[in-house]
Amino acid sequence: MGKLNILIAEEKVSRRKTLRDCVVETLPDVSVVESADGLDAFNKVSRQRFDLVVLNAHLPRRDGLTVMRYLDGVPGELLPRHLAVFCENQLVPLEVRGLSKLKPEFMLAGSPLDSFASFLRARLLPAPPKTQISYDVNMVNAFIDSTIAVLQANAQVSVTKEKIFLRTNTSPSGDISALVQIDGAKRKGSMAIAFDQSCFLAVANRMLGENYASLCDEINDAAAELCNQIFGQTKKKLNGDGYEIKSAIPSVESKPGHRVTHPVTGPCVAVQFRTELGAFVIEAAMDISKGEGV
Repeated sequence: MGKLNILIAEEKVSRRKTLRDCVVETLPDVSVVESADGLDAFNKVSRQRFDLVVLNAHLPRRDGLTVMRYLDGVPGELLPRHLAVFCENQLVPLEVRGLSKLKPEFMLAGSPLDSFASFLRARLLPAPPKTQISYDVNMVNAFIDSTIAVLQANAQVSVTKEKIFLRTNTSPSGDISALVQIDGAKRKGSMAIAFDQSCFLAVANRMLGENYASLCDEINDAAAELCNQIFGQTKKKLNGDGYEIKSAIPSVESKPGHRVTHPVTGPCVAVQFRTELGAFVIEAAMDISKGEGV
């Protein structure tokens, strides 16, 4: 971003200085031109293109609204990128309704400087780059493949990957979940499988050949077993690629609408699966300080 050119048109010297100081303190590389009346502002905007023109609506020798209407008719190479107009009240002047090029933004003359500084940052500073969330593709794909294989083998359930998304800190995981920690040379984190109650009961009853109608200690063991088998198959796949993941014992949580708490601060990638018995989710949270991600 090159140097920004700003015009401040304000009759009062103290107010002009206050606005100038705010501009200089807020923007990193800026050139500020000042005008004390509308005619001088009129002449300056006819010779130079400004990134921002700041006008008081009640300037002498040509009021700010007249200057604004003039600006709307200048050639494109002189049209300012932004226009801020300070008014004495919140009513938008009728004169602006005929403007075709400019989109002035009105502020109260007595509004706090913080509001003006926020306006400057929002309009003239580049947006911060979006943080790219990374995750280990190999690990997630290994969990997906293992999940499909284990559910089909243990419960004769046809499993389809429905969507992959980032689990937020507030969204619930399900009614019953099993979590196992991942401790390896390439990755540290945790993996969990989470079900709504109805889906889990249907899956577990197929696995066990039972007819449980609600969650209980006996059926909860099935969640740990599913997690353990999925983790075991995943571990075998990844260790063949040098991950050196250690064995671990799953822990089960059974509570309506709970959120799985993973022991790492990295992103939590969730994969939702669809079956004829309902949907469930696999979550993989990992430390992304090592390895390749996308």
